[in-house]
Amino acid sequence: MALGKDLVERIERDVAGVYLNGVQGLSMLEFGDQIIKYTQQSGKLYWQGRGFAHTSVDINAQRGSIPKDLSVFADFEAWHNTFDVVYNAGTTEHVEPYDAQYTSFRIADHCTKPGGVMIHAVPCVDRLDTLGIFREHCHYYYSHAFFDTLINKSGYQLIDRGYTQQNLLYYAFRKTHNSVFMANRDLFLANIAVRHTSPKGALSLRIARLQDNNYLYQESAERLEAKRLKEQANQLAERNRKRVKNPQTTMIVENNRQRLKSN
Repeated sequence: MALGKDLVERIERDVAGVYLNGVQGLSMLEFGDQIIKYTQQSGKLYWQGRGFAHTSVDINAQRGSIPKDLSVFADFEAWHNTFDVVYNAGTTEHVEPYDAQYTSFRIADHCTKPGGVMIHAVPCVDRLDTLGIFREHCHYYYSHAFFDTLINKSGYQLIDRGYTQQNLLYYAFRKTHNSVFMANRDLFLANIAVRHTSPKGALSLRIARLQDNNYLYQESAERLEAKRLKEQANQLAERNRKRVKNPQTTMIVENNRQRLKSN
C-alpha cells in the first residue's frame, strides 16, 4: 500500500509528540515494504532521510527489507523491546491464516520498547460495509471496537485515533512499562471482521499469486510446499507435452515412409 502524505505526516506528528528531543537515531520497524506515494520512495529511504534507524520486514525481501514472516512469532523473538516505533500501514490485514492475526499484533508489541509507539493504519469494516471502501482488498478488517479492546486489555496509552484521507482506520498508542499484550486470543480475534473468503474470488486469486510486493500475505509451510509441488507438476506436464508429436505431423511422416517403401 502506498502511503499518502497525510498519513506520513500524522505518523511523524504522533512520534514527535512522544519523543520531545527529536527523532534522530530512533529505531523504527516497518511492517511490509512500503512506498511513500507522494515522493515515490521506499519507506526505508524516506524514514532514513528523516533520521530514523529504519528496519522493514517483508516476505518478498525487496528494497532492503528483511524476509520475515509475521505469522511466525519465533522469527521476531530476538527483537524483544528493540524498537522505539513500530508501524503497520496496510500490512497485517493480509497476514494469514486467521489465527496469525493475533500473532502479528503480538509481534508488534514484542518488538516495541517500553515507552515506545505503535501505529496502525488499516482497512475499517465500517467503511467497507457502509461505503464499500477497500472492497476486495483483504480478508480481514478492523474497527474502533477492535483497537479500543486491544488498548484496554493490554494497558496501552492512546495517543491518537481517526481516519486518514485514504479512509484507513488510524490508531497510535504507547506501550507503557506496565503494558502486557492481551492474553485472550479468542476475544482479540472476535473483533476482527472476515470478508471475501471465496476461493474463486478476485481477491483470493490475487493473493494466491502474490502479485503485489506491498501485500504481506503470509503463506503457511503447507501452502508453500503445495505450491512448489504444483509448479513441479506443471513443468513436468509441459515437458511431456512437448515430447508428444503432433498427430498430423506423425501422419505425414508415416505417409512419406510408405511412399519411399513402395518406390
